[in-house]
Amino acid sequence: MGIYALIEKKKRDQKRKENIKVAKVASLTAVTGAALGSIMGLLFAPKSGKKTRSDIAEKASETKDRLSEKSAALKETLDSRVCEGKKDIQGAKVKISDYLASKKSKSQEKCADVESAIEEKVEEETIE
Repeated sequence: MGIYALIEKKKRDQKRKENIKVAKVASLTAVTGAALGSIMGLLFAPKSGKKTRSDIAEKASETKDRLSEKSAALKETLDSRVCEGKKDIQGAKVKISDYLASKKSKSQEKCADVESAIEEKVEEETIE
């Protein structure tokens, strides 16, 4: 890949980043405008102020209740997943310690074999 191609690629990447940034700003502006429009519509609706405040309070209460229910369900789900994760980790610990113990015993057996072979060689050489 030549230098010209690298420069062009860098320019395209910068242009893409700028386009993404513009899109983010535009979408944020649209969402903000929609939210403000709905709030203004509520406040300037032909209902009485008392009725509008009552509606807003009712919707806020409903939203609070829904959030409480969803957060409780989420907490329960997270608790169960954490418990499962702990069990998985405990099982992994057992498997790892079993594996290490088997490797340790095998290495000890090999060391014992090497030691006995060395001792035999030493005895053979001392006899001769």
